Amino acid sequence: MDAIARSTLGGTIDSLRNLSQSGTCWFFPGGAIKEDGYVSGAAVVCPGNGIKGIVRGATLLYGNAAVVGGTVRGQAKVLGDAVIQNGAIADGNACVFGSAKLMGRTCRVTLPCLKKMQKGRRIGGRMEQFCLTIL
Repeated sequence: MDAIARSTLGGTIDSLRNLSQSGTCWFFPGGAIKEDGYVSGAAVVCPGNGIKGIVRGATLLYGNAAVVGGTVRGQAKVLGDAVIQNGAIADGNACVFGSAKLMGRTCRVTLPCLKKMQKGRRIGGRMEQFCLTIL
């Protein structure tokens, strides 16, 4: 992501604690970080296709992850190069990572993070296939 100029306005945020003060993470106008949601690393939150990007609850968004017109809520974690977009929802204890892409309003993932599955990063691919087949 290109450097954001000093004093550039972003989206809405409940507290400075919601956004890491290191790294290049950013929330664009139309993006919101609420409650105890936390964004760090190079992660971004922005609108897409007229849908707000929202991170809320006790969620984590980090690495190169992006929310583009989607929602992350509950205690969900989105990391790596994962993308939540076009109205998709990561909810509950969902863990979306690797190069997984959750797309579409009918895609809602609530799968928990499982230590034995994180090792091979295969869960990301499985979630992407699951969501694409139910659209």
